[in-house]
Amino acid sequence: MFSRGDLGGTKLSGADLRGAALRRTILRGADLSRANLYKTDLREADLTEADLRGADVTGAELAGAGLADVRVDGATEWTGAHRPEEDLPTATATPVPPDRTTSTPASEWSRGDAT
Repeated sequence: MFSRGDLGGTKLSGADLRGAALRRTILRGADLSRANLYKTDLREADLTEADLRGADVTGAELAGAGLADVRVDGATEWTGAHRPEEDLPTATATPVPPDRTTSTPASEWSRGDAT
């Protein structure tokens, strides 16, 4: 159990957090891309600006969670996530600039970007 902790800005990409108790935890700006958050208790957690691209949030408890400006994509899985306040973020909710830490296929480079 890690309730009320501060994991803001933490790199948890690909972490297995299934069933973790993260209630009221600060995850502001955390990298949770591709993380397994299956049935995780995220009630009242601050996920503002967190990266949830490709994360599995299936069955997670999100009541009262701060989800402003979270990064999601088509691979973010929300099936059965519980959030009574409002709709869950969608891939089109917040445009995300390209991540310079990941490689871009050469076919996507525009002239002059290959430096």
